[in-house]
Order: sequence, then C-alpha cells, then structure tokens
Amino acid sequence: MKKSTPLPAWRERVELLDVVLVVTPNGGSEVTVHLGVPGGERFIGQGAGLGHREGTMRAAVDATLRALTPLCDGRLRLELRGVRSMRAFDALLMIVALTATVVSDPDSDGDSIPGGDRYRLIGTVAAPEEDLVRGTVMAVLDAANRVVEGYALIPEARSGAPVEPAVTGDPVA
Repeated sequence: MKKSTPLPAWRERVELLDVVLVVTPNGGSEVTVHLGVPGGERFIGQGAGLGHREGTMRAAVDATLRALTPLCDGRLRLELRGVRSMRAFDALLMIVALTATVVSDPDSDGDSIPGGDRYRLIGTVAAPEEDLVRGTVMAVLDAANRVVEGYALIPEARSGAPVEPAVTGDPVA
C-alpha cells in the first residue's frame, strides 16, 4: 500500500468553527458564521433573511461570504449565483453556485475593480444531521476554498506576490 504524503501547511483550507441561527420575533432569520484559517485567525460574518427555508439558506450564504471577504483582501470577489437543497437517497444535499472574480487592481478607496479571471464554482455537501444552515455554509466553503486558497492562504499570496491558484472551476467566457 502506498503511503500518502501530507499536504503542505498552506493547503489547509478555511474551516467552519461555528454557525449560529437566530429566529427573530418577526419570523426572520439571522445567521452568524465563524471561520478559521491556519495560524489561528478568525473571521465572522452575519447575514439576515426571511424565515422560510430559502431565506435562511440565503442568510447562511451571505454570512459566509461576508466572513470570507476580509480574508480575500480585495483580491477576489465572491458572488452568489444560486443555492438549493434537495433530497437524494437518505440525505439532504446542499448545492451552492458562486462566481469568483479575480480583482485586477483594487483602487485607493478599497473598492474592487473587476477585470481579471472569472470562475464558476459549485459546492455540494450532504447536510450533517439534516442541519440546513450548517450544510449551506459547508457547501459555500466547498466551492470557495478552491480559489480562496490561491488568493489568501498560500504564504506567497499573502505577501502580495503573484501566485497561480489551483482552480478547478470553469472559467467564465
């Protein structure tokens, strides 16, 4: 049997530390996501939505993308294309579609100026214990980690040096 080689430390990905769902008195939902990266940095994002299933999933996506935004340091913009849940066999599957746009030049105000490559990313996760919110966050990370790793977690990328990420998504024409 072949012995597997451990991944380099920079191959560690953004991980979900905690997710909290609060149902508001008016029937809405508020989601708070806590993410962690190698080295111990933590990022928190919050999202709000309507209290129904789709609104709660959207709030979870928004919270996750907001937590990822400071990590990307203006070099990468992630946008939601769609989120769905579906039952397959005995599992609740969460499917998230994102678009990742590489920012060619952040301006002096810190606003993103798109102009680089764009990628379509899909993340799919079987929701653990039928947990809709946790499954949605995990599906976002499944999609986003593919490019976030290349633009934020590789040590050379954090120093500002150009790094070619190992992107598995399809470029958008």
